[in-house]
Amino acid sequence: MVDIKEIKNIELAPFIKMSSSITAILAFIITLVLLIILTVLELAAMVPQYGLFRIIADLKNYYCMIKAVNIRGQNS
Repeated sequence: MVDIKEIKNIELAPFIKMSSSITAILAFIITLVLLIILTVLELAAMVPQYGLFRIIADLKNYYCMIKAVNIRGQNS
């Protein structure tokens, strides 16, 4: 017959404890960074003055205005 023994307790190796602790800390830091980024993006969507799209649109309008002035200056 096969002799079956019961496992009473399991001791984790120090490397496993350290690895899981580091992974948990990194997950917490990534969660905080994502929370901050998503909060800023939500604020940018709710308040148009702070949005990145507003800055890009202003730059596009400025570029079109300069281009129009240059075209009018060449025709004169």
